[in-house]
Amino acid sequence: MWQGCLDGCLTWLCHSFKVSRGDVAVSGFKSLLVEAQPRTFALLSRGGANGDYIRHGQNHGRPVYKHCHHQLFIYFWDGRDGDTWHGWWLGPSVGAAEVWAFCPETRTGVSGLPPGMGWRIPWDGPITSDIKMWAPKTPKMLRCISSVDIVQETVPTWLRQPGLPDVSAFTTDQNVLMTCCICLQPLWNAQPSVFLENLKRLCPHYFCKDCAQRVMTEASRVVQFLQENMRLVHQERLPVVIDAHGEQVGDLVWRNGTRISEGEFALVLTQLARMSALELGMDLQFMDEKAAVLCHGEPFGQLLQSSSRGLKALSRQVFENEGLAGLVTQERLEGGLLRNYIVLRDGEATWTCGRCTLQNVASKLRCDLCMAPPPQPSLPLPSSRALMAAELGALRKRFAIRPRMNWAVRVQCPLCRAEGCATLAELPSLQEAPLEWFRLADLDGSGNLSVAELACALAAILPVSHEDLRNQLEGRPSTGGKAAPTISGDVSYEMFVQR
Repeated sequence: MWQGCLDGCLTWLCHSFKVSRGDVAVSGFKSLLVEAQPRTFALLSRGGANGDYIRHGQNHGRPVYKHCHHQLFIYFWDGRDGDTWHGWWLGPSVGAAEVWAFCPETRTGVSGLPPGMGWRIPWDGPITSDIKMWAPKTPKMLRCISSVDIVQETVPTWLRQPGLPDVSAFTTDQNVLMTCCICLQPLWNAQPSVFLENLKRLCPHYFCKDCAQRVMTEASRVVQFLQENMRLVHQERLPVVIDAHGEQVGDLVWRNGTRISEGEFALVLTQLARMSALELGMDLQFMDEKAAVLCHGEPFGQLLQSSSRGLKALSRQVFENEGLAGLVTQERLEGGLLRNYIVLRDGEATWTCGRCTLQNVASKLRCDLCMAPPPQPSLPLPSSRALMAAELGALRKRFAIRPRMNWAVRVQCPLCRAEGCATLAELPSLQEAPLEWFRLADLDGSGNLSVAELACALAAILPVSHEDLRNQLEGRPSTGGKAAPTISGDVSYEMFVQR
C-alpha cells in the first residue's frame, strides 16, 4: 500500500513541475482532432495519448512502450509485411488494425527509441509537426515502475554448446509427446507457437505454427484478388495460392471468406485444366449454335469471352460483329484476341454425389438434386498452371485470397475459447533467444515460471513427455533415470540460466 501511495505522490509532484516519469515522453496530441471511433476521438481530443510511456517488453526486436495511465502502446513493426507497414506505431493494441499514429522507419541503424518527429495522423496522412517524442533524463528513483524489467540476454550455461540437452532419460514414445491442440501432431518439430495479446499470453495452449496461422487467417475478413501468373496448389490438405516466385500468398477462399473444401478445390482444378489459350493456326467458326474452335481440322473446344464479370458464351451476332471467324494469326493474337478470349476444351468431366448418387457435371460445385458438396478426392491433387489474364474475371467473381496474417486480429482459442485481439508468436530457439523463450513460456507475466509452465514449454520444443518431465522437475523421476534437476517453487530467469 505504501508503495502505491509513494508512487501517487511522485506522480503529482512530477506533474506539478512538468517532469516526465517515463522512458519515453509524448506531446502534441492535445490540439489534434481526427475522425475515428468515438472512444478514440474523445481520448485524442483531450490529449489522452500525451504523457509518459514505460518500457513494456519487445516486439519485432525493438522495445514496446506502454502509457502509464491508458491502454496505449508505441511499438515497432518490421518489414515482413512490406515497406508500407515498416516503422513505429501508436495504438490501443500491439499489432492491431486500429492505430492512431505512424512514423515510417528511416534510420539505417537499430534504435530502441521511437522517432522524435515525423509522425502521421491518420497513419496514411501527412506528417504532423506537433507530435514530438523524446527520452527524458529523469532520475531512476522518480521513474514509473515498469511492468517488465530489462534483463541482460544470457545464453544458459547448459545450452552454450550446439545441440539439444540430453533427453535419453525421457521416453520418446510418439503417443505421449506434447501435441498441437488442433491437429494433435507432435509439437517439438513443428514450430510451436502461442497467441499474444499486447505481449501477454492469450491462453495456456501451444499450437503448431501452421494451425495457429490458420486460426489467425480465418479470423480476418481481409481478402485479396487473384492475379495473373499466380498458381493454385494443394498443401497440407488446404487450397493455397502461390505467386510467380513460388512464395505462398494465402489461402484460396470463396468471396465471402469461407474455406473451400478439398472436393470443391478438385473441381476448380478440373475446370482450369480445360481452359486453354488460343494458339496460332486454330480456326474459329460459328457452328452448332456456338463459337467453335478447331485445331488441325478437328473440334477442339468452345470460344468464350472474358470480362470482369466472368466468362460468357458468344452469340452469333457478337461473333460476326467482332469479325472472329477465320484462322488465328500472330497479328490477331497481339491485337487483343489472346487477352479477351479463352478456349474451353471439349469433354466435361462428371462427379457422383455421395448422398444421392446423382451424376453432376464438373462445373457444378453442388449436387443439382440434394445440394450436397462434392466428395473428397481419392488421389493427390495436381497444381494448376499459371493463371491467365483471360480467366481472372471468372475466378475473381467466385474466389478470393485470404492472406496469411501477421498483425493482430480478433481470435478465439479453439480449445478454451479465450478471446482477444492477438498476434502470433513462435517459440524461438533456446540457443539463440533464451530470454524471449522464457517470456513466452511465462503464462501470467509474473517474471517467474512455475514447474507446470516450465515443463509445458520444454515439452513443446523437445521430444519428451510432458508428464515425465514434470515428474522429474518435481523430484519424482521415472524408472529411466534422472535427467532434470528437482525444483521447489517458481523459477526466475537467473535460475533458469544457471540450472
